[in-house]
Amino acid sequence: MTVPLSFSQIKEFKRCAYRYNARYNRGIERISTRLAIAEGDFIHRLLRVLYAKENWRDVWASIKDEYMDAALFEEQAEEITGLAERVFGIMERYEAQVYLPHDADLEILHLEEELPVSYRGVEFVIKPDLVIRDRQGNVWLRDHKTTRDFEDDIASRLRYDDQINLYLWGLRERGLNVLGADHNLIRTRLPRKPDVTKKGLLSRQRITTDEQTVRAAVVEYRAQGIEISDEEVADYLATMKMSEFFKRVSTFRADEMLDRMIEEYFDTYLDICHATERDRWTRTFISRDCPHCPMRDLCLAELQGADIESLMQTTYKLRGQDAPPRLMLEELIDEVAQ
Repeated sequence: MTVPLSFSQIKEFKRCAYRYNARYNRGIERISTRLAIAEGDFIHRLLRVLYAKENWRDVWASIKDEYMDAALFEEQAEEITGLAERVFGIMERYEAQVYLPHDADLEILHLEEELPVSYRGVEFVIKPDLVIRDRQGNVWLRDHKTTRDFEDDIASRLRYDDQINLYLWGLRERGLNVLGADHNLIRTRLPRKPDVTKKGLLSRQRITTDEQTVRAAVVEYRAQGIEISDEEVADYLATMKMSEFFKRVSTFRADEMLDRMIEEYFDTYLDICHATERDRWTRTFISRDCPHCPMRDLCLAELQGADIESLMQTTYKLRGQDAPPRLMLEELIDEVAQ
């Protein structure tokens, strides 16, 4: 292979060799007739700006404008506005509760840089979200993860994060004595303020919230003339389960584990080379994945020996090319109308 092997390529090949070939060798992409609004990507871009000590609010406005410029319909514009406001709220809270008190004075060693590293003549490339040195002088890999909710077993599942293995090994090979990895978890829903009952009490309805939001709601209600006693607030906070919105989960890898994992990555590289030499890209049929695979229609058409010319005119395109001219605005309008 003439280009560095990334974790995304390794993961894609392990998932399905056919899909890997279509994406990375043939450069095929599915044409989307919907506006792709990626909340996680939105937040990741702003986190990069924040840790670079730049003005994330200005960048937030420019990203929102990007989405708005791409919107075709009023419904999409409304969706963008709602998403952007939610992301703004998440970032404000993150800056106040996580970045300023804990991270603002950390030494940033790498910030979303592509870092090459070699193993047995094969070049891999890693791109960690963040590599920092803490106040005690320890080096940490930090990986941002956005999730709607924190699942109970999330700490256990993160122990098997394959990407972290490659990144930790790569940083070690580049001479950094990395202590471990911090999974920087960000909940992508804002806390709700409690309602007020007709009796002037805070509603005990179960909601996703935190103490800061509850106290801010009480101040707002009192400003509206609704009397809520300090005793009521204290009782509410004592009995209401508060939700976490930001969490750090640390994981560690022994050198022996990283050595074994890089051997497996190297074996995957050999498998890719073998498939390339034979030009044979086997399909991996997984019932939970195949129905959602962006290459599904192309895969089945080629498997059945069908003419894929029409698919390449209406459903797929080559990377770097605009959507084929047959996919006109009128067709998009008809599709939405249906």
